[in-house]
Amino acid sequence: MWKFTTKQCLYNRYYESFCQFKAAIDDCLSKVSSTFSEQIKTLLKPNFQLFPKSANVTA
Repeated sequence: MWKFTTKQCLYNRYYESFCQFKAAIDDCLSKVSSTFSEQIKTLLKPNFQLFPKSANVTA
């Protein structure tokens, strides 16, 4: 999600203050369920890579 957010609102942009920087991130995150919903659906898929347990792993 952070990679998407940085690409949408931070990449190649300059903000005068931290408040503007934070507002840009908040604005982007508030649009996730509306404006960016289709893009987010393609990124957040439940495809996880599972690794078999190794007998040599020690804690």
